[in-house]
Amino acid sequence: MKVKASCDDATIQDVKVANLMKQYGIETIFYWPSRPEFANEPNGRKSLTEELMKAIASEFEIGSHTISHQLLTRIPLEQAITEIDDSRIELQDKFDQPIDSFCYPRGYSNPDIQEAVVDAGYSSARSTLVGYVHES
Repeated sequence: MKVKASCDDATIQDVKVANLMKQYGIETIFYWPSRPEFANEPNGRKSLTEELMKAIASEFEIGSHTISHQLLTRIPLEQAITEIDDSRIELQDKFDQPIDSFCYPRGYSNPDIQEAVVDAGYSSARSTLVGYVHES
């Protein structure tokens, strides 16, 4: 069995998490919105700077967490597809690494959203819901 830690949202606390994971040799994936300022700043959280994001991305795998952390089942499907597709492209361009994993913001998904993630080319997706496992 392979275990990998994950961290979401691209807040400034990710720096401490990255340092600890590196110190203890724990494989970790950071699921980030491609534009974290839209997700964090309105909620009073400080986002990572692009410089800090690039430093973390140089040592860890990055996964997509949409463009702006929209709850995908609460917006029109076309908008959700844009959030899913464009975040992957933006993150790949920023960090020059394949973005193959996706995390549903707050765990919100349904069959249409899951299909959009597959169609966008992600090889895996995870929920934030404790105990939730979906098999296709």
